[in-house]
Amino acid sequence: MHKNANIITFWKKEHSTAFDELKNCLSKIPTLGYYDPNDHTQAITDASPVGLGAVLIQYDDNGPRIIAFGNKSLTDIEKRYCQTEKEALALVWAIEHFHMYLYGKKFELITDHKPLEVIFGTRSKPCARIERWVLRLQAYDYKVIYKPGKSHIADPLSRLCTTSIQNSSFEDEHHVNQIVQLARPIALSLKSIIEASNDDEFKLVKDALMNNAWDASINNYKLFQHELWLHDGVLLRGNKMVIPTKLRKQVLAAAHEGHSSIVNMKARLRTKVLAKNRQRL
Repeated sequence: MHKNANIITFWKKEHSTAFDELKNCLSKIPTLGYYDPNDHTQAITDASPVGLGAVLIQYDDNGPRIIAFGNKSLTDIEKRYCQTEKEALALVWAIEHFHMYLYGKKFELITDHKPLEVIFGTRSKPCARIERWVLRLQAYDYKVIYKPGKSHIADPLSRLCTTSIQNSSFEDEHHVNQIVQLARPIALSLKSIIEASNDDEFKLVKDALMNNAWDASINNYKLFQHELWLHDGVLLRGNKMVIPTKLRKQVLAAAHEGHSSIVNMKARLRTKVLAKNRQRL
């Protein structure tokens, strides 16, 4: 087993065990799990001299599961950024890359670059470039957490990027996206809907449903009382959510995000939600 015949090699059981384990690790293909909006979510990011890497992970009672991987090559301009700017760029790119999973949800950003905890904090005053990136992420509910690089699984992804030349820098490619992100309304969460459903009007409706005693001020709900029901503190009519008064402007803003006409916007809303007066939607 060795070119030098004078050296005697002893192959023991522990060597076979280690060799078999290594073969199993090399032959296993990473499997992706299903995304669950109720599970704890983390985006792990890293930046190398040539690229960016990110891993989206969720945690449940069975432990962690990987939802998605991602990486991106740096342009010539981005390669000239200092390491702090590269690591900050990795955070921004990861959030926008996993936008469909992270928008409207609280999550954690894991980085091995400790200064980012302060830079992306509330009292930070970073350089102009990073400040633009921080503003770009205002629509997201996140917390930056530092973890040492030894336990960083996004590190290999950032180093596996190709060195091909790209036409434009990250900032040029996403200039329009920056404007859109800042203008986007914050998505509604189930928690905010439940909290808003505790207003006086909805309390009367909930009491009426439980006690079958309808106050005159909520007679408009009595017309379809047999269709109303409660689920986890949310009022529904059939399969449509009844939106509390204080959230209706936010619902309209979110529905109008695609800049559809008023008629189309109302038609889309009426398939999912219900207001006190549907013509006021």
